[in-house]
Amino acid sequence: MNPTPGNAAAASERLPRPSEKKIRVALIGCGANAAINHLPVLAASPSIETAVLVDLALARAEELAHKYGVPVVSEDYRQIEGLADAAIVALPNHLHAPVTIDLLRRGVHVLVEKPMALNTRECDAMIEAARSSGATLAVGLEFRFCPDCEFIKRFLAAGLLGRITSFDMRMGLLFSWPVSTDYLFRREQAGGGVLMDFGVHVLDLLLWWLGDYNNLTYADDARGGLESNCTLRLEFGGGAAGTVEISRTRNLRNSCILTGERGRLEIELWTADPAIRLEIGGDGAVLT
Repeated sequence: MNPTPGNAAAASERLPRPSEKKIRVALIGCGANAAINHLPVLAASPSIETAVLVDLALARAEELAHKYGVPVVSEDYRQIEGLADAAIVALPNHLHAPVTIDLLRRGVHVLVEKPMALNTRECDAMIEAARSSGATLAVGLEFRFCPDCEFIKRFLAAGLLGRITSFDMRMGLLFSWPVSTDYLFRREQAGGGVLMDFGVHVLDLLLWWLGDYNNLTYADDARGGLESNCTLRLEFGGGAAGTVEISRTRNLRNSCILTGERGRLEIELWTADPAIRLEIGGDGAVLT
């Protein structure tokens, strides 16, 4: 959940301090992600009050509101004004930009689910809305907050592998998410297939760990529809080059292997208890 430009200092001053009062949060979109992830976490936080649930499927929102004790339910996100300090936007992808921009302009802090938007133009407009309003904009790229991924970041930043020369990232699972609508399978609403879905997590990690890329080649199986499998070849400014393979129709290795001048590091991804394997030098000794 990366804070992205707004005036973060000014925004943090306006957010209620935990000692003063709870932060009132509106959850906009009450689909599977809201029910499985957002609402249980919000309910468990002592500094958060879930103040409003918003969804066009009002019966579903009312059911979740009853379960979690949320006092207000609405079909219109604009009705949260005055009721919430911050909002989580968990809507279909094509609505991320317009709803987020409107909320930011109203002074509401926003955590928008990934993907941030459908294209760079929309992302830039969201960032500008945060800057001009002073409200905080954050994006739900939660892999960055996994302790193991943070460890890899620190390990690489310390230069313990030496210069990174190559990487190999494979992430794939048979699609089994309990969707409440079909928007993920409609290009005009999803914006893309597996790359827009969980490929954003993969690429965000690589950019965070290795910096910006210089060259990119891409191939997928979309054939005019939405891709279920894609492969990217990336070259980074620091010299690392490698392959990213992503799938929602095959179970892949689900790990990233980073090779440097001094050894090799592999981290498992998308598992509750990820392992990290470190091989230093060429003697075959492996630490886990």
